[in-house]
Amino acid sequence: MIRFFYIALAVISTATLTQCNSTEYPSGKRYYDAYCGNCHMGDGKGLSKLIPSLEKSQYLIHQQDELPCIIRNGIKSTVADSSAEVQLSMPAHPKLSEIEILNICNYVNHSWGNQQVQLNLEDIKDKLKLCN
Repeated sequence: MIRFFYIALAVISTATLTQCNSTEYPSGKRYYDAYCGNCHMGDGKGLSKLIPSLEKSQYLIHQQDELPCIIRNGIKSTVADSSAEVQLSMPAHPKLSEIEILNICNYVNHSWGNQQVQLNLEDIKDKLKLCN
């Protein structure tokens, strides 16, 4: 009976722990929720033409080198994404560290159907050096 109890406890503990960390990038999700989620929404779908969707975003696919700069410096531009032209106006987050930007990039790049290459800290540092 005691053996059954310990086995049941181990199974329940494992199930609970794996549910706590259901996202592949938990730190990135936390930062995204704090700095990006209010506009781009928790599901990454944005707000139609007002705030672009990050879900399977063609803009993200083709502008990977600019993503860290956009997060840090914001953007004001008109871009074509999917089937519409979208006016981008995103606030800057200049106080975010390189690690926080890295976490956000990796979370966004691996959520909502996006399948980009995982970035590392050196990638972010190099991309931030190229910001205008």
